[in-house]
Amino acid sequence: LLKSLEELLTTNHHVTEKVKINCEEITNSALKPFESVLEKESIVLKQNINVNDQWSADVYTFQLMLNHMLSNAIMHQDKGKKKKRIQLNVLVK
Repeated sequence: LLKSLEELLTTNHHVTEKVKINCEEITNSALKPFESVLEKESIVLKQNINVNDQWSADVYTFQLMLNHMLSNAIMHQDKGKKKKRIQLNVLVK
């Protein structure tokens, strides 16, 4: 995961633009494409989004990081486990 994030940060030529975002809305939007895979693989996704204040971030980069993390979490699930689960915590203070 760290290598992927490092690659993202060094190869990303996207011009960042920080804007105030709705973290829950952006997170749910980023997770939508994974719903069918989670269902197919019988993986339960639990989310805990805790944002105390308005948050400014680059939407593109935030979604890209969520995609990388969730993709890695799905890929590295123990196929032998009966109950597969991913816990996603987003905390902004």
